[in-house]
Amino acid sequence: MNIRKWSQRAFILLLVGLTIAFVAQVDQNQVPRIEHLDKLVHFGAFFLLAWTFHQGFATPWWLALLCLGAYAVLIEWIQSTLPYRSASLGDFIADGLGVLSYFLVAYCCQQWRQRRSAS
Repeated sequence: MNIRKWSQRAFILLLVGLTIAFVAQVDQNQVPRIEHLDKLVHFGAFFLLAWTFHQGFATPWWLALLCLGAYAVLIEWIQSTLPYRSASLGDFIADGLGVLSYFLVAYCCQQWRQRRSAS
């Protein structure tokens, strides 16, 4: 199986798993309280989504950003409709920063490879 097919499957599995995790009911008494840990989770989850999306689908970075941004909005909207969850602008910002960070890292790696192969 080539990297593109593997990445497409990984993206879909990650998308389904994260959707379930983001809308699941969480008993606050069983979760350790670490300040802003949820923002780090959102950042990491969307960094991984961007990575698998970029590897799996031949789309421009701006389209990936638009698709993943729409998913972030959808997740926050769904959370706002659930009685045991709430929407958060901070979560949405962390999602966006995760995606942007991935594409910044990917761009820097591409530039580094190009310079390395040119020399």
